[in-house]
Amino acid sequence: MADEEPGPCLIVIGIVMAVFDVIIIESGYLVYVGGFLIFLGIMIAITTNNARQKTIKTRTIQPQPTQQVVQEPLQQVRMPSPPPPEVHKFCPFCGTKTASKFCPECGQEID
Repeated sequence: MADEEPGPCLIVIGIVMAVFDVIIIESGYLVYVGGFLIFLGIMIAITTNNARQKTIKTRTIQPQPTQQVVQEPLQQVRMPSPPPPEVHKFCPFCGTKTASKFCPECGQEID
């Protein structure tokens, strides 16, 4: 209970005293005391709240180190070039279609 603030506690005690006097005792004196406690509790709560706001405003916040993003240059990816299309030649001696340097039918060298 040491963490509780006195302002709200005084307000509650003042309300209880005033209600207790009006309902049970009916003397009127506790209403004045309760009203004073309510007023005192409100003043303490306001003062405490203002002090908290001043403390929050005066705190210094240390800047956090920022991380620098290093952008590396993009590397160009070389795609393999497609193989050259096969050039079909015809053997001048036998007329066979071939893609090699020599004719598969007659064995003659083709230019």
